[in-house]
Amino acid sequence: RMMIDGFTAGLKVKVFRIDNMISKGPMVVTERVDIFEKEDGSEVELPVLGIFEFEGDKIAKWREYFDLNQFMNQMA
Repeated sequence: RMMIDGFTAGLKVKVFRIDNMISKGPMVVTERVDIFEKEDGSEVELPVLGIFEFEGDKIAKWREYFDLNQFMNQMA
């Protein structure tokens, strides 16, 4: 949680747009774009691939893959 808070400081979540979602057994994979608003009103878009593994109705494993350089370049 601290890592996420660290690199999203000063940003407001605008929307998490899910473009594709598939599931197989207890696994759900999402292709999405996280859109944030900077303090100056401009937007930062971060394409993300998320993998969620469930045990019953709870998320047991949660992994996300994204290009941090792409995000940081938009923050500059």
